[in-house]
Amino acid sequence: MELDKISRFGFGFHRFLGVVFITFSVGFLYFSVPMLLEPEATVRFNGKETNEFTAKLFVVAFSSIFLVIGLFFALVSKTSYEKLFIKNNKLLKLISKFQNRA
Repeated sequence: MELDKISRFGFGFHRFLGVVFITFSVGFLYFSVPMLLEPEATVRFNGKETNEFTAKLFVVAFSSIFLVIGLFFALVSKTSYEKLFIKNNKLLKLISKFQNRA
């Protein structure tokens, strides 16, 4: 497989993965933000049911991290993607070198 084919497939795959991350994180945030604002809501944290604000904030922050990762993968431009993942990837260069020999 040539680097441009790998780049095209990888770019499309990461864009799809970004949409999946966004979808799941929005679902998690849809349920976790109201839980954060409800003082009587409980979460299971370290094996115990608790209604502490910091435990609920951790759930929201964890969900938000997936949203940020998903937005990055979904909105990154193709040139930036190639700079980050294709052109500097030594393993891909090694694989393409061996495939060009055969």
